[in-house]
Amino acid sequence: MRLTQPATVKLRILQARPGRRSGRRCVAVRRPRRAGRCTRYATLPGTRTLRLLAGRTTVAISPRFGRRTLSTGVYRLQLTAIDGVRNRAVARSARILIGR
Repeated sequence: MRLTQPATVKLRILQARPGRRSGRRCVAVRRPRRAGRCTRYATLPGTRTLRLLAGRTTVAISPRFGRRTLSTGVYRLQLTAIDGVRNRAVARSARILIGR
Protein backbone atom coordinates (compact mmCIF):
# COMPACT_ATOMS: atom_id res chain seq x y z
CA MET A 1 0.00 0.00 0.00
CA ARG A 2 1.26 3.48 -0.79
CA LEU A 3 0.01 6.71 0.80
CA THR A 4 0.75 10.21 -0.50
CA GLN A 5 0.26 11.76 2.95
CA PRO A 6 -0.16 10.57 6.54
CA ALA A 7 -3.57 8.99 7.05
CA THR A 8 -5.74 6.88 9.29
CA VAL A 9 -6.50 3.60 7.54
CA LYS A 10 -9.57 1.52 8.36
CA LEU A 11 -9.17 -2.18 7.77
CA ARG A 12 -12.22 -4.43 7.26
CA ILE A 13 -12.48 -8.13 6.50
CA LEU A 14 -15.14 -9.54 4.16
CA GLN A 15 -15.75 -13.29 3.95
CA ALA A 16 -16.56 -15.05 0.67
CA ARG A 17 -19.87 -16.90 0.90
CA PRO A 18 -22.00 -18.72 -1.66
CA GLY A 19 -24.99 -16.96 -3.15
CA ARG A 20 -27.44 -17.03 -6.05
CA ARG A 21 -28.09 -14.53 -8.81
CA SER A 22 -31.15 -12.34 -8.43
CA GLY A 23 -31.14 -9.95 -11.36
CA ARG A 24 -27.70 -8.35 -11.30
CA ARG A 25 -27.15 -8.91 -7.58
CA CYS A 26 -25.72 -11.83 -5.66
CA VAL A 27 -27.95 -12.66 -2.69
CA ALA A 28 -27.90 -15.14 0.18
CA VAL A 29 -30.37 -18.01 0.03
CA ARG A 30 -31.31 -20.68 2.55
CA ARG A 31 -32.10 -23.36 0.01
CA PRO A 32 -30.48 -23.94 -3.39
CA ARG A 33 -32.44 -22.42 -6.24
CA ARG A 34 -32.19 -22.74 -9.99
CA ALA A 35 -30.58 -19.33 -10.38
CA GLY A 36 -26.87 -19.18 -11.21
CA ARG A 37 -24.29 -19.46 -8.49
CA CYS A 38 -22.15 -16.52 -7.43
CA THR A 39 -19.80 -15.49 -4.64
CA ARG A 40 -20.91 -12.74 -2.31
CA TYR A 41 -18.78 -11.04 0.31
CA ALA A 42 -20.24 -10.54 3.79
CA THR A 43 -18.61 -7.99 6.10
CA LEU A 44 -17.38 -9.51 9.36
CA PRO A 45 -17.98 -7.52 12.55
CA GLY A 46 -15.20 -5.26 13.75
CA THR A 47 -12.63 -3.00 12.14
CA ARG A 48 -9.01 -2.24 12.78
CA THR A 49 -7.71 1.33 12.62
CA LEU A 50 -4.09 2.08 11.78
CA ARG A 51 -2.25 5.41 11.69
CA LEU A 52 0.24 5.28 8.83
CA LEU A 53 2.83 7.69 7.49
CA ALA A 54 3.19 8.76 3.87
CA GLY A 55 5.05 6.40 1.56
CA ARG A 56 5.00 2.69 0.86
CA THR A 57 3.73 0.63 3.77
CA THR A 58 3.28 -3.07 4.44
CA VAL A 59 0.49 -4.18 6.75
CA ALA A 60 0.81 -7.55 8.48
CA ILE A 61 -2.36 -9.32 9.58
CA SER A 62 -2.85 -12.43 11.66
CA PRO A 63 -5.63 -15.03 11.42
CA ARG A 64 -7.21 -13.39 14.48
CA PHE A 65 -9.46 -10.43 13.76
CA GLY A 66 -11.17 -8.86 16.74
CA ARG A 67 -12.27 -11.59 19.12
CA ARG A 68 -12.60 -14.28 16.50
CA THR A 69 -10.16 -16.46 14.62
CA LEU A 70 -10.73 -16.50 10.87
CA SER A 71 -11.59 -19.96 9.62
CA THR A 72 -10.04 -21.52 6.53
CA GLY A 73 -11.32 -19.89 3.37
CA VAL A 74 -11.23 -16.92 1.02
CA TYR A 75 -11.51 -13.39 2.36
CA ARG A 76 -11.29 -9.86 1.02
CA LEU A 77 -9.28 -7.25 2.90
CA GLN A 78 -10.69 -3.73 2.41
CA LEU A 79 -8.58 -0.66 3.21
CA THR A 80 -9.91 2.90 3.34
CA ALA A 81 -7.59 5.85 4.02
CA ILE A 82 -8.81 9.09 5.65
CA ASP A 83 -6.38 12.03 5.80
CA GLY A 84 -6.11 14.80 8.41
CA VAL A 85 -8.87 16.96 6.88
CA ARG A 86 -11.30 14.01 6.58
CA ASN A 87 -10.86 13.37 2.84
CA ARG A 88 -11.72 9.74 2.22
CA ALA A 89 -9.79 7.79 -0.43
CA VAL A 90 -11.41 5.19 -2.65
CA ALA A 91 -11.41 1.86 -0.81
CA ARG A 92 -8.84 -0.65 -2.02
CA SER A 93 -9.24 -4.37 -1.60
CA ALA A 94 -7.05 -7.44 -1.80
CA ARG A 95 -7.95 -11.12 -1.85
CA ILE A 96 -6.45 -13.19 0.95
CA LEU A 97 -6.55 -16.91 1.59
CA ILE A 98 -6.47 -18.39 5.08
CA GLY A 99 -5.16 -21.96 5.08
CA ARG A 100 -4.67 -24.57 7.77
